[in-house]
Amino acid sequence: MKLLPVILVSLLAGLAGGCCTAEPPPVAPTLVARVFLEALPPEQGVAVTLPVSGVRLSIDPRPVLLEFDVAGAELVPTEFGPTLQLNFTPPAARDLYRKTAGAQGRRLVLSLNGAAVAAQRIGDPVTGGTVLFHPEVRAEELPALLADLRRTTAPVQAKQTRKK
Repeated sequence: MKLLPVILVSLLAGLAGGCCTAEPPPVAPTLVARVFLEALPPEQGVAVTLPVSGVRLSIDPRPVLLEFDVAGAELVPTEFGPTLQLNFTPPAARDLYRKTAGAQGRRLVLSLNGAAVAAQRIGDPVTGGTVLFHPEVRAEELPALLADLRRTTAPVQAKQTRKK
C-alpha cells in the first residue's frame, strides 16, 4: 500500500512531462516554378500581369514545363543585370524544343507559386534545355529567390533520380 502513492506520483509526473511538445522546426519556403506559353488571340488563355512592368499576357492554362522538369537554377550576370537561368531535364528539354519550334514570336512566361514574374520572347527554338528569365523582382531579392527555388527543386530531382 505504501508503494501505491509513489507509483501514482511517478505516473502523473511522467504524463505531465509527455504533454509538453516541442515547437516544430520551421518549414522552408517552397517555390514552385512553372513555365507557360503565351496564347494567341483565337486560343482560350488565362490573363496574367507581370508585377513591375504591368505587361498583360494571355497564357495557355496548361504549363509547358513543371517544377519536376527543373534540373537546376543559377544567377547569370548579363548586361541588363542578373538573370535567372533555368536548366531543364533532358526529356523536358526535348519537349521545350518541340513547343518552341513553332512558337517564334510568342513568349515563355515564368510563374513562381502561381504568379507570373517573367516573360521571355521566343526568337528561335530553345535548344540545350536552358532558358534565361529576367524576373521582375528587385535585384537584392534574386539570391533568396534562387535559394528557395534550389531548395524546392533539389528534393524533387533526387526523388525523380531514385525512381529511375
